[in-house]
Amino acid sequence: MWGLNWALILGICCCSLAIILGHHYLPMNDAPSHIANAVITAGLWRGDSFFAAHYQVLPVAVPYWATALMMYPLQLGLPPLSAFSVVVALYALLLPLGFAAVVRRTAPENLPLCAVAALLAFNWAYFEGEANFILSQPLALLAYAAYLRADRLRGWAFAAFVPLSTAVYLSHVYALTALCGAIGLDLLWRSFATDRKDAPRVGPAQVACAAIAAMLFFTAVYFVFLQHHTGSNHGSLHFDFSPRKIAHMIIDPLDSPAAPSRAGLVMLALGLLGVLVLPWLPAFWADPRQTLQQMINRPLFLPAMALLLIAYLGPVSLLNGDGTEKEGEISMRFVLLGWLLLLGGVRLRPGRGPRVALLCVMLLLTGFKMQDTIRLHRSFDRRAREVTAMLEQVPEKSRLLPLMDMQDARLPDYLYHRLGNYVVVTRHGYSPHVFAVLGQQPLRHRRWGDYRQVDNLQVRQEEWAYYDYLLVQTNRKQPAIAGLADHAVLLARTGDFRLYRVLGRMLDRDVR
Repeated sequence: MWGLNWALILGICCCSLAIILGHHYLPMNDAPSHIANAVITAGLWRGDSFFAAHYQVLPVAVPYWATALMMYPLQLGLPPLSAFSVVVALYALLLPLGFAAVVRRTAPENLPLCAVAALLAFNWAYFEGEANFILSQPLALLAYAAYLRADRLRGWAFAAFVPLSTAVYLSHVYALTALCGAIGLDLLWRSFATDRKDAPRVGPAQVACAAIAAMLFFTAVYFVFLQHHTGSNHGSLHFDFSPRKIAHMIIDPLDSPAAPSRAGLVMLALGLLGVLVLPWLPAFWADPRQTLQQMINRPLFLPAMALLLIAYLGPVSLLNGDGTEKEGEISMRFVLLGWLLLLGGVRLRPGRGPRVALLCVMLLLTGFKMQDTIRLHRSFDRRAREVTAMLEQVPEKSRLLPLMDMQDARLPDYLYHRLGNYVVVTRHGYSPHVFAVLGQQPLRHRRWGDYRQVDNLQVRQEEWAYYDYLLVQTNRKQPAIAGLADHAVLLARTGDFRLYRVLGRMLDRDVR
């Protein structure tokens, strides 16, 4: 049985690598912006004059540097898209390894669940393209595993915790928050546990790890919320306590924008949890206290419950003053780590029956998830190649304005709305849609500061005079962009994308 489990884990990891490295364009919503950000940062550090005229990188220790820092050395020998694929592939490998690290220390019987952790690499945040966030998840697991193993200040585990927690800081503030919470709960349990055999003592290494994590957390809070003295990352909070949110929490770590059946995902996720919990019920009715001690892996179960509770009770989104959404998926970003810790927090009951049931559920989940993932990657790669081929008509060092005017847009449509940022990557051009938000990215646009939303269809006169080309994603006969017919001419179209050349800029080029 163990051999079949390890074969499944290896098969999923190999399949994941083939999916990620075998496609030129990954179906990750924010990926074009993160890749462009890394290309711009590397160009500025090399003294690129075109990028220097349009962008600047602020020397601030804000989180969210991870993707740009990891891609910088890779770009010395690889094209940017390949460098990004290597980073994503590394994440897909580190997620089950991070899970294995925390489970091997506290509940080695749950190691077969590394197969589920490998499947969770293709989660909602992955398809959202939140590159820094997904990188932070395995790093947080590895850092927590190092904390759990730290028994002395001069040991290797404490030495590993320092760079790992720093890497979490450079990735995402939510993962750093989760790491601090997990360490804090573990310290409380160690301090107040009545059964001293079950709870290890609190030593200098644990206190030092907690102090380092707390210092990094408060530094992150300062740079994200306070340092820039603006309203960025501030706003009114929106909450949702509906049953729909609970269903969302169940499938979020397994979901995709084009999932063939979310009801099927819910059933498979509940089946997985049932395999962990149901075999314990007979023993629980006989002796609840003793069974809970055997069933619950406290160093993982307590932070898992805390993260999932925060995900449900916390704010869903941050709103602007006019009620529009400023930032979504706030507390829900704790779900993935909560799920992973929960899978290790409920011990798999010994016996052939639970292991057979677990293997069957994991095989069903693997088949369901992989066929959906492969299909989505293939269709996206094909469409993205068509759009970027059209962008080849844009001369290098041109300024392109991406816009989106989709009627009744569906979630899969939003996978494509940042493709215009590939003008930075493939044409060494300028796009105002590359992420640049104070407290979130060190990058800034020199002309207008923040990045420009693609659904802002009000093109100002100064913008018509500034941009060379427009890339419009639309399913309308005529995009609802005021002045489009007067200022631009259609050059090419493919699918829902149309490429326009700005007339005034065309005349300027002809004169030159």
